[in-house]
Amino acid sequence: MSTTAKVLEKMNMLLANNESGLTSEELWAELMSDKELSKELVDKNGNRRNGVVVGLTTRIKTGKVENIKVIKNNDNKLVYISCKNNIEFVNKLTNKFIEDIKKLEMGDLKELSAEDKKIVKEFEKGIKNLNNANDNLEKLSQKIQEKQVKKK
Repeated sequence: MSTTAKVLEKMNMLLANNESGLTSEELWAELMSDKELSKELVDKNGNRRNGVVVGLTTRIKTGKVENIKVIKNNDNKLVYISCKNNIEFVNKLTNKFIEDIKKLEMGDLKELSAEDKKIVKEFEKGIKNLNNANDNLEKLSQKIQEKQVKKK
């Protein structure tokens, strides 16, 4: 198992037990307190391998890591939180759907009847409304997560 995979596994365990999340400093303290893992998180010169957590942070921010989210707290510090937020999951799926729909081409609409054009216009309006509602859903998800961090 790679060091990154071990850190991710440890993060999941730590965050499951810490509802309000961990700052970067707290996360590093916890990682370094694990005797076995700490050996892998220090290079041959004794320097901390920051790139392991930085790389994971990038993957988390881009949504490539499930159940963990990184947000900034009131002190502008990064906080890692456990995120089993179904709202966020639905939001991501909806964003993907909307992006996929935008890639499709409806073809030549000139040949459609007025009634058929109306159906296409209603669909486009529905997608626009869905996009707006999804933006609001994302804001709600962030609000929930911010409340979670403020508990700390």
